[in-house]
Amino acid sequence: MNVKQTITVGVSLGLALVINAGPDMNPGRQAGATRPLPPGTASEAVSKPAHYGPVTPLAITLLEWGIPCARGCNVYGLRVNTCLPGWPAGHDDIYGIDVGVSGEINGDSAGISCNVFYNICNDFDGIQIGGLHNRIKGEAPIALQVTLIHNRASSLNGIQIGGIWNVATHLRGMQIGLVNHAEGGAGLQIGLWNECGTRGTPILGAVF
Repeated sequence: MNVKQTITVGVSLGLALVINAGPDMNPGRQAGATRPLPPGTASEAVSKPAHYGPVTPLAITLLEWGIPCARGCNVYGLRVNTCLPGWPAGHDDIYGIDVGVSGEINGDSAGISCNVFYNICNDFDGIQIGGLHNRIKGEAPIALQVTLIHNRASSLNGIQIGGIWNVATHLRGMQIGLVNHAEGGAGLQIGLWNECGTRGTPILGAVF
């Protein structure tokens, strides 16, 4: 398979995941329902509906400024960003393709996220490719994380491939890296050192 075919397959897979995921990947939350507030929040009355805000099929960012819109905006299509690390454009959800310098968003994402520095979001479905690290703060029903240094996920069904180390609170799938850690789940670890909870093994580890 040549490079063109590989890219075509990757994009097709990402778009298929977008269609499959729909506008909300959390199976316990109906579309349009409010996201749960952080612990200690006094009232749910102040929360906004999920995916609240304008939607655009195309977004281009110049550093932290978005065109045609940025903060509070959802991208259902393509985002090309030049955001510097620590200076996000403030987009909420992205369903489609996010490519550029650093891919940090406030909400959920599905599709393909490929950025030079990192990818950070809440729930995620699809493929994350980050130069330094990838982070999924919420749930990842189907995901692949690839990076040169560090992958981190809260709950992931899929594969983590990290040049240095991988971390998952709950993993169903596989971790490949120098150091792998998972608190629990079901899967396989391949690396110089592998941990499941407090149990550690070299070369090959099991998550259970």
